[in-house]
Amino acid sequence: MKKNRLKSDAAAAFRNEQLDVDLTVELEGIEYDVNLAQLGRRMKIDPNQLKKEASEQPGLYVFVAGLAEEASAAASRARRSLDLYRSTVAKRLRAGGGEKKIAQAHIEHLVDMDDGAQELADEYLEANRVAALLGAAKEACRQRAGLIRELMANERSEMASGV
Repeated sequence: MKKNRLKSDAAAAFRNEQLDVDLTVELEGIEYDVNLAQLGRRMKIDPNQLKKEASEQPGLYVFVAGLAEEASAAASRARRSLDLYRSTVAKRLRAGGGEKKIAQAHIEHLVDMDDGAQELADEYLEANRVAALLGAAKEACRQRAGLIRELMANERSEMASGV
């Protein structure tokens, strides 16, 4: 339940343009630069243009969802690279210990202090951040579709009742 609340809060913050953040996502060899505040403005619904909004919604969702999924995959790849690097460094440290055994905690500390491991950890954290923000954008886009449907249904209902 708490996770859904956080996801909902993130989507609300996104729609309210509280995230003036620039992100770059590579998708099929093309880099997309996305500013979340600009995307949030693009997601605002013009109630006088509901048919246009409804016709553009699927394309917008596919674009945002594609970026979100690629960002998630990039975060997974970054995590695997970090894990592989850490494993390689740990194996090298264990092998280099000779007859003197190195405690596992000390090996883990040395791996954590390795410049390469720190760089890969930073890359993973950034990739994870981009994935989380684009996940919130995807959720906001999904909520936008539902809101457009509701507004169109209300408009049809008002027209039918003669209001």
